[in-house]
Amino acid sequence: MLLLRHSGLLSIVLLIVALLNAPAFPVQVKAQANSEIIEISAEDAAKFMFIRQDKGRVVLVLLYASWCPSCRGFFPDFLQLAGRYMDRAVDVLAFSVDDTKEDIAEYLRGYDLTIVPMWLSPNGGFAKSLATVGIAYTNTIPFVAVLDKKGRVAYQGKASIQALTKAIDASLRN
Repeated sequence: MLLLRHSGLLSIVLLIVALLNAPAFPVQVKAQANSEIIEISAEDAAKFMFIRQDKGRVVLVLLYASWCPSCRGFFPDFLQLAGRYMDRAVDVLAFSVDDTKEDIAEYLRGYDLTIVPMWLSPNGGFAKSLATVGIAYTNTIPFVAVLDKKGRVAYQGKASIQALTKAIDASLRN
């Protein structure tokens, strides 16, 4: 079970080491209550995205919540999309903005995940943190973004599988 509480620099270092040394990223896990869900601050999430793109990887980002009807409708398609890119140079980062870790754990239970679920600590500041990697978060969910291998925003905004596929494929070619 991997549970991290945000406690400054040590948390982000441990998270980075664990995920950089993980076999295939994203990792396929079966979600259980409070397990396999990484708690991360908005600032550390942006740092992590920057580190992954610096490794020459495409980064696919999703912000969602279990209480959001549009998110619930999009999430199964998103997981399928993530699975298609599992063996390619694409990192899939799904950040829940649920009020509690228990809420997201309950929602994820039963899904065979091709992502490492993360829960954003409820301290705000995510829009500002995303701006540090060039993403203009619109405070709506579901929100998706694709960062190409050079860290440029290839797509951001509306949750569209077709648009994401196009952006990911173009980013992998370049």
